[in-house]
Amino acid sequence: MRRVLLVGLVGALALTSAAVSARPTVTIVGIRGYRDPATHIELRVLAGRISPARGGERVTVLEKECGAPEPYHVGGRIRTAADGTWVYRQLGRNTQYRARWRRARSRPLFVLRFPLYLETETSAATPRMLTVETTTAGQDLTRRPVELQSRVTGPTGVRWVRIATARFRRAVPRTRFRAGLRLPVGELTLRVHVPATTAAPCYLPYSMEPFRAPSATPQVTIAASVASGGRGLVLSGSIPTRAAGQPILIWQRACGSGEHAWRSIVAFETGETTRTTAGGAWRWPYPDRRLDAPLSFRAAWGLAYSRSVLVRAPLETVVRRRGRVLRVVIDTTFTGQRLDRRVVELQRRAGSGWTRAGSAVLRGAGGRRYTAAFTIRPRQTLRVFMPATSAAPCYLATATRSVHS
Repeated sequence: MRRVLLVGLVGALALTSAAVSARPTVTIVGIRGYRDPATHIELRVLAGRISPARGGERVTVLEKECGAPEPYHVGGRIRTAADGTWVYRQLGRNTQYRARWRRARSRPLFVLRFPLYLETETSAATPRMLTVETTTAGQDLTRRPVELQSRVTGPTGVRWVRIATARFRRAVPRTRFRAGLRLPVGELTLRVHVPATTAAPCYLPYSMEPFRAPSATPQVTIAASVASGGRGLVLSGSIPTRAAGQPILIWQRACGSGEHAWRSIVAFETGETTRTTAGGAWRWPYPDRRLDAPLSFRAAWGLAYSRSVLVRAPLETVVRRRGRVLRVVIDTTFTGQRLDRRVVELQRRAGSGWTRAGSAVLRGAGGRRYTAAFTIRPRQTLRVFMPATSAAPCYLATATRSVHS
């Protein structure tokens, strides 16, 4: 009796083992080379198999962009060969694949990963701060490191040494990430590098093209010349190299507290403002014939920036006479410069010149508008004058149009 029970137990275990081994599975083996018989072009295909091996079975390939929050979608359907193998030829880049057969699903596989490409820029306001940005399909890079490396030449050859690290933070939109690296100064060759731990699992590590570190002293000069009457602003300067054709980028921003951001002036066709001529000199005429707002300018040659130069402009004024009262209104909305309690003068024509006839203090008139009023005498030619000490720092000394009382 005991022998019969033992034989029955062994048979039950064998049936259970056979049932387990017969459970359908689908596997992605990997990427294989494939030569198209029609075009003889070498292609890369996704290869897999099913178990138990059967021919003519339909396998569904699911795909999505790596890191994307969206669910998998059907990429295509194929049939297995007699030995249970299958091949999927419609491969994309940076794509994540899974295979489905009956109720079985394979593990995901990443295919043809791209490097995690970067964009960098510096600002005229902070030329030693390098902003690094990248965009993913959905992979979260928050707090992942990006490195600043310096090239070192030694007995064993050239190698790159990490000298600074920054961590990505999320920007806008949510798939964009940004980090800031402070650049050292001196005779250094630098590059920005994304390590494999940052790029994984969807991307490959990436190193940007090497570049020179900023110089400890300004390497770009700039000067501004304005023709009489404020017409015809020309910026000019030079760079240390005497080579012609070097790209120069001009940055500008408004004077005062109303606008702090530096903005580059870029030609649409070339992506730069101007180029150097023989001897390393450059020249750039301001496109508007008249400069009617105070602006600061800087010139950039690669990561080398010039000092800033301020080009002042006259104030925007309106003068009105009503009876024996002459009122002036001054608007500084563009710069945001405050003029309350600044002194303005009433001037009277005397021969071929002007003489002071009185003064008043400006007061606010709403927003960045300021006003002052004068009591005037009849039969005079008058104007209101804003002296340089009152117009500073953004504006030039300004006289209004003349008014006859």
